[in-house]
Amino acid sequence: MGLPRFFKLARPKSFNYKPVFYDEREEELKERVEKVAKDMGIEQPLDYKPKLIKGTMRSYMKMSKKTYRHSSVRVIIIIAILLFIAYYIILRVYSS
Repeated sequence: MGLPRFFKLARPKSFNYKPVFYDEREEELKERVEKVAKDMGIEQPLDYKPKLIKGTMRSYMKMSKKTYRHSSVRVIIIIAILLFIAYYIILRVYSS
């Protein structure tokens, strides 16, 4: 665990870019395999890939609450420091 920070540091943003290549021979082979499978009466499963995985939303909400909690603590600490500085200044001005 690290030390708590008052300010968030920017993290580099990343992306998942997967280039798409068109292979004509692969497409023809795929079409022939599908045609033969239909002729023989074999059903092939669909290429379905779900994007939502069980627990994804739950983990996102936990992360969101954690971030909110940290930002609240940061704001409270900053306000306490500012109040202490204001009290010190006022005490110093009126005691003179």
